[in-house]
Amino acid sequence: MALASAALIQMSQPAAVFDGDFRLVCCNPAAVALLDLPPGLTEAGTPMRDIILHQAKQGAFDGAEADARIRSLGTTPTVRMEYCRDDGRIIMVRRDPLEDGGFVVLYNDVTLQREAEIALQENERRYHAVVEDHPDLILRFTPDGRITFVNTACCRFHGLQRDAILGRN
Repeated sequence: MALASAALIQMSQPAAVFDGDFRLVCCNPAAVALLDLPPGLTEAGTPMRDIILHQAKQGAFDGAEADARIRSLGTTPTVRMEYCRDDGRIIMVRRDPLEDGGFVVLYNDVTLQREAEIALQENERRYHAVVEDHPDLILRFTPDGRITFVNTACCRFHGLQRDAILGRN
């Protein structure tokens, strides 16, 4: 385990390893920084319950959710989830079981990714609103001439439903 701990410490991705009794084996500096863990919670043997309660105090989630997470520790070996902290950061958590009964937890700050996804969705919504509401006929073609998009004005002009036009050459 010493080699694995040494490798974990060098990882840039926030990560922690817990034993089968839900006690911390080791965590890397990136996890300490991301989770704002005080020194007392980074020592081997620290119960995961204490780390979850600390995260709740930091605004990661409320007390009821913390209790639910603590109760689910022994029942859910694999976890994929995201939560939004009080500071607005969105943290993705991935917990996977290890052969010895423990598990590894990987953390990612996905705030920028989620913000980019929201911006992209908004841009697509605006684009489609402009194109759909435009009074001119708008069509999009593949290089071989197959129609892949028509706006409402084009459908009205031809007196056809969108599905009757799409895919035609």
